[in-house]
Amino acid sequence: MATGPAAAVAARVESMTRKLETPLLATQDFAEHCSEAGQVQAPTTLAGFADQITLISYPHKS
Repeated sequence: MATGPAAAVAARVESMTRKLETPLLATQDFAEHCSEAGQVQAPTTLAGFADQITLISYPHKS
C-alpha cells in the first residue's frame, strides 16, 4: 500500500468524485499534462492539507 502525501492527495481527490458528482477528477497540476481539457472546479481544501487545490473534472464519455 502506498503512503505519503501523494497517496493522501490521490485518496482525497478520489473521494471528491462523489461530492462533485463526476466520474473523474484530476489535480490542476496533473491536468496540465493531459491532451483533453476538463472543467475547472472551484478551489477546495482537502482534508489534512492547509493549501487549497484546484480540481479538474472530466465527464463520462458515451
